[in-house]
Amino acid sequence: MSSVLVLAEHPEIEALLADLVLFAGYHPVFVRADETAVDALRRRAIDVLLIDAATPPITRCACEDTARERAAGVVYFASTMNAAELRAFAEVREGRHFALPNGPKMLRAVLDDATRSLGRGPGSPT
Repeated sequence: MSSVLVLAEHPEIEALLADLVLFAGYHPVFVRADETAVDALRRRAIDVLLIDAATPPITRCACEDTARERAAGVVYFASTMNAAELRAFAEVREGRHFALPNGPKMLRAVLDDATRSLGRGPGSPT
């Protein structure tokens, strides 16, 4: 089961997204109290970083860079942007996006696309 590091600015949204990730057939992973998000990306086998667009830029950029170094997909979400703003935000950063509110079927499609583009996950060439 592919792992998704969920990085949200608000614990309630993190919990909601973790449930959606699980319902979508992926394994949600969280940053532990004794590590940073970058540490989590470096120490664990993460397939996709699901990151809040509201994450402070210094942290967000470090996570984006580390995810790409580790060949993990990057998917952005936001509770403070509409779908068009989020899509533009993700496109500039060459990532995918998952607009809220949405459900596990849509999230699964986005996560499948992110892992497939890396040669992993459902529908990827073997």
